[in-house]
Amino acid sequence: MFVWWEIWLFVAVNQYLAEVQEVQGLYGPLGITERMLQRIWKQKDFTESRLRTLEGQPIRVLRSGSWNHREGPDFLDASLEINGQPVRGDVEIHFRSRDWRRHGHQLDANFSSVALHVVVFPPTPGEAMAETSKGVLLPTCSLLEAMDCSLEEYAELEVLRNLSGRNASDFSRTFLALPLEIREARLKSFARERWGAKVAWATSRLFKATWEELCHQLFLEVLGHPRNRAVMSSIALAHPLPQWRDKLLDPDQLFASRQERWKLAGTRPQNHPRLRLRQYLGLFASRPDWALLAREFGFSLPSGGECEQTSLFRKQRLMPEKKDCLINEVLGGAIPGGSAHTWMVDGLLPLVTAESGKDLFAWWFHWFAGNAPALLGTSLRGIGVIGKPTAPLCNGWIQGALGSVTQ
Repeated sequence: MFVWWEIWLFVAVNQYLAEVQEVQGLYGPLGITERMLQRIWKQKDFTESRLRTLEGQPIRVLRSGSWNHREGPDFLDASLEINGQPVRGDVEIHFRSRDWRRHGHQLDANFSSVALHVVVFPPTPGEAMAETSKGVLLPTCSLLEAMDCSLEEYAELEVLRNLSGRNASDFSRTFLALPLEIREARLKSFARERWGAKVAWATSRLFKATWEELCHQLFLEVLGHPRNRAVMSSIALAHPLPQWRDKLLDPDQLFASRQERWKLAGTRPQNHPRLRLRQYLGLFASRPDWALLAREFGFSLPSGGECEQTSLFRKQRLMPEKKDCLINEVLGGAIPGGSAHTWMVDGLLPLVTAESGKDLFAWWFHWFAGNAPALLGTSLRGIGVIGKPTAPLCNGWIQGALGSVTQ
């Protein structure tokens, strides 16, 4: 999915700075750091109206607290309201409730002023709750319940933030030490692994929905981009495809119905979810049967060609004409090219392979990059993988780069 709309994942935080745990992301395992979780809390990058204690009491974060980069609780002197009552104290953040005891905080007086224990995953039955050295049981909330994006998507945004202030060449040194053929072979190998994971993911989803309904869900997720993907997914599940086809929905009302959940800060006008919802409704006005047209289009693609250069593959398979067909015929010109390409590589091609068994890896690899951040292209150009007429930027190199830093 980042997923549709993906960036270069690179989690490299020292164990001293933050604990790292592996979780199952949308397309496979990835590393998540406690530092990333702390940033989510600091920036209040969640929907506060859905932040509740495990007992269901609402929590308001008046002040998240001072970020403590030394020993002791993660945030000091936070100001909260829990079930309408003012609460002041420190905040400690963990992956799971049991981590409180695993770290020995129940014996540490430095943690006696903690007022709220924030965990990512809800505790399992019988899992020990946090208790201070004074014997006080702490209110606990699950951050995952209030997040608007998956952990994978938060990780992607964190990486983009880390990369934005550095020179792209800093991340090229490992590959520059290798011959060009080895660089390309490694990236292709990583891309193949990611392709396999996407097909497996598509296969699992095909068991739970019809082709048309799954296309509907995936397309709205793609239109959500990383920050609003989860909100778009909730809309897709609440309003199935027939409601859109029969024009029973108002995009502006749908947007307003989730007013508190949208992440709009820094969103470009062309990516605004209200506009994306209007575009999606326009897709049905132009092509009511677009999902079936997409299936027909995908099944018409021949397998083979993964060892060819991108420029040759595109020329021999008439890929520019196929691109125009996808955008103008299948999607009726209602969806911008970047989103159409992202849907192609994150939705349609894995779905077709999952259903038919026909390996479309070459089409997925050589297809256009879609909404990939410019920084990725700069990095790939810096290691000589793209830039020549025979080696334009394509989805496969982007995916290979992503795979290389998640191992």
